[in-house]
Amino acid sequence: MSNRELIFSRHQRVIGGKIMRFCLTVVGALFVLAWTAKPVHSTERETIDGFLSPITNKRVLALPEAADATPLSKTKIDRDTFDPVLMAKWSLNYLAGSVSEEADFASSYGNWPLKMPPYALGGDKIAIGDSEVRNALAFVLMRDMSGIKFGAGIQKGVMHRILSYQQPCGLFNPPNHSDTDVLWATAWGTRALLEEFATTGNREALSRAGKALKAVRQYAIEVNNRGLMRLAPPEKITLNGQVIRFAYRPSLDFCIVEPFVRYYEVTGNTEMLNIARGLVDGRLEGYGTGHDTGHTHSHWHSLIGIAHFGAVTREKKYLDWVENQFERWTPYMTDYGWFEAIGNYKASETCAVSDLIHVCTYLGRGGRSLRYDLVERTLRNYLPQEQFFVDDEAFMRLWREQKYADREKQMALMRRLEGGFLCRTTPSDRWALPNSPEGGISLEGCCPPTGMTGLYLAWKDVVRKTDKGVFVNMAFNHDSPSAKVVSFLPNVGRVTVIPKHNGLFYVRIPGFVPHDKVSAWRSGQKSDNVVWSGDYVTFVGARKREELTVTYPLATFDQTLKRAGKTYTFHWKGNAVTGIEPSDDVLPLFKKIPYPTPAFPTTTSTRVSSGGKEGIQEVASKRLIAQTRLVSQQESTPSAVELATQAIKLAPQQPQSWVKRALAYDISRTIRKHFASTQNILPRGKHVVRRTLRVERSLSR
Repeated sequence: MSNRELIFSRHQRVIGGKIMRFCLTVVGALFVLAWTAKPVHSTERETIDGFLSPITNKRVLALPEAADATPLSKTKIDRDTFDPVLMAKWSLNYLAGSVSEEADFASSYGNWPLKMPPYALGGDKIAIGDSEVRNALAFVLMRDMSGIKFGAGIQKGVMHRILSYQQPCGLFNPPNHSDTDVLWATAWGTRALLEEFATTGNREALSRAGKALKAVRQYAIEVNNRGLMRLAPPEKITLNGQVIRFAYRPSLDFCIVEPFVRYYEVTGNTEMLNIARGLVDGRLEGYGTGHDTGHTHSHWHSLIGIAHFGAVTREKKYLDWVENQFERWTPYMTDYGWFEAIGNYKASETCAVSDLIHVCTYLGRGGRSLRYDLVERTLRNYLPQEQFFVDDEAFMRLWREQKYADREKQMALMRRLEGGFLCRTTPSDRWALPNSPEGGISLEGCCPPTGMTGLYLAWKDVVRKTDKGVFVNMAFNHDSPSAKVVSFLPNVGRVTVIPKHNGLFYVRIPGFVPHDKVSAWRSGQKSDNVVWSGDYVTFVGARKREELTVTYPLATFDQTLKRAGKTYTFHWKGNAVTGIEPSDDVLPLFKKIPYPTPAFPTTTSTRVSSGGKEGIQEVASKRLIAQTRLVSQQESTPSAVELATQAIKLAPQQPQSWVKRALAYDISRTIRKHFASTQNILPRGKHVVRRTLRVERSLSR
């Protein structure tokens, strides 16, 4: 190689090295810039206030110009469509429908919609002292929440049955069978009585509740020399010749603490609060044992009383103890409310979902306001998807695949379960545990009424009046004695509150919203400064009928979690689920977002069964049947007679119609019972009974 070639080769290496170093420098600088400047769609996992699990791909959305404080009478923004009161009305349909009036108002535990019969006609043993006492409480709460009288007669019958269990000593002792649990039945029965007093002022109910709790203290609680208490009932006691057997289950019966706290809350009786304190301290300090369990509902139901006690006393150690439970249980939870029943079960249990709502609501009352976000997400996203309705397209496909000797009768009976909350789902499907004996869809009698108690408690806490002022804790449409709340979520970050009296008002902002992005408005005028009290925007000196508005930007983000043995990605917009992947395809959750709750039947209209066009007479018959149900359950027998007579005249003209069968199986029993005990209209009653019996006999041919 020549000198010239050597020099040129060396020069190439020098130039190449400089170019290489320059390129590396540029690449390095770009890498640093990429590292330090967050992209719009970040793939990093980050925590977000109010959420249990980390999120990714967070993107803050620009606040639309329409999200200002234009007066409600003039704004054109779509309002929130979520309607918990409508859900409560449908809940009454389930509560009335799953009870067998002709069998002394017995409740059903075995509710399997696709089976025949779909529920235990005449009740079943598992319901005794369990489903039925839950139903009794749910009836009281849904009656107060819905404001309607549907099922009032059946509610009275169920409560009369429950009260027959209360012994002279005060304890509730259902008929003896293998699943009798005196403390469990007493806890739920007492809660029903306390809510009856709280919602109607019934002093007898309060007296019975007090007697029951004093009996628990006398016969089932031990106290040590430090004042710590524990549950320690004997195997049995004999009082006035009556044997009361305690099937004590420590993993379940700590729920008895809750009615002690509630009794104090509605009466101010400090003796009851001190008993609750003794039991809670006894558990926390190891004197009372056996209450911790791996079954989600058993464990979290036992936490309700502790969380409630912490909320009432505002003592930090109790609230902290409950908060610490989340660390253990978060792997079983999702941020939209699904809560696995037990490890590796792969399905939720609505009882546990309701327990979680209770605990988070009480934590919110105790000052841990971020927990309201989980309550809000569960109500908005999960509970409506869980409420059972026959006309769901996917469910109808499953129903048509079944074989029934009498499809119309099965359909009529199944509609009585509408409005109940499904017992279990996978994280993305209502069809869970398909290999179980009862099938892949379940309304087991413990879950629907327990879900209703959670719905009610959250609804009551949307607006809460305290000594400090009125707190708006969740962004739902709500009308309370203190304020009317109008929500524009989940599409637009705007909530408007209309006070019904002068005073101090607080509006909570969700945890995912930075405080510096929030605007406050009064009567359409934007405030120069937003006044904060924790997570609440404060409106000082609010006036009656003034429009108080908060606006804030929403954010979208994703969550990827492994739940029930499968990895899912959940898509969010603020506190609202917008999608889930993968989506199961049997009876999928979140196929419709938001899930539409159908209109509840009134005296002028009723839902019609799917399956094609209907004649005028059939529609008219259905409306008469709906009227008859409502009127008879309101105990207006003469009106029920008139309506039933009209319905019967129409029904025989359609020999194979659903209307005729619904009339025979659903209406005639109620009518006959009324006539049997009503002397002044007995002659007319005999005429109607003869006609209903002819209709029923024609069905058996």
